[in-house]
Amino acid sequence: MDYDTADLAEYTDSLILTKDSRHEDWDTLAFQTKAGDQFARAQIRYVGSGATGNHGDDQRIIPSQGFTFSNMLLPPGR
Repeated sequence: MDYDTADLAEYTDSLILTKDSRHEDWDTLAFQTKAGDQFARAQIRYVGSGATGNHGDDQRIIPSQGFTFSNMLLPPGR
């Protein structure tokens, strides 16, 4: 989104990261389950896409230049 032409409120909202605006991506790390179901986990991306693939179509990510912030969600008991 280009801040020069965007509505200020819409642009500001696009820069705020909340838990509700994130997505648990179970597919990105699904390859780890080849070693066993106990290795299932989801990636939750905030800034940048990390080293787990090309996520350029994920509009929830705030683009970065060389910095990534994401976390993993591990199912209970694993």
